[in-house]
Amino acid sequence: MAEVEARWRRDYKAQLNQLQKANPDHIFEMKHVKLPIRPYFTPLVANEVAAAELAGANILFVDDILGSGASLRAAARALQPYGLAAMMGLTLMSPLS
Repeated sequence: MAEVEARWRRDYKAQLNQLQKANPDHIFEMKHVKLPIRPYFTPLVANEVAAAELAGANILFVDDILGSGASLRAAARALQPYGLAAMMGLTLMSPLS
């Protein structure tokens, strides 16, 4: 993970503290993390056995809504080490302004 920019360290530490104190049954949702610090949290981890079976595959990630793109980037980062042929992202909606 890249070092947290100085201007976002306080927000990052506060969010990390909140997550560490959370009930293990709590559902973590990226939408509750401030946009500037989302890239510093990786909510997805690949199952190594299952991901290894994807070597050479073309993957399409589908997300319900495009906000910051953090979910799609996290999914791509989680599977990148497994030798996929191609990764593409598709969102069904973008937020209304």
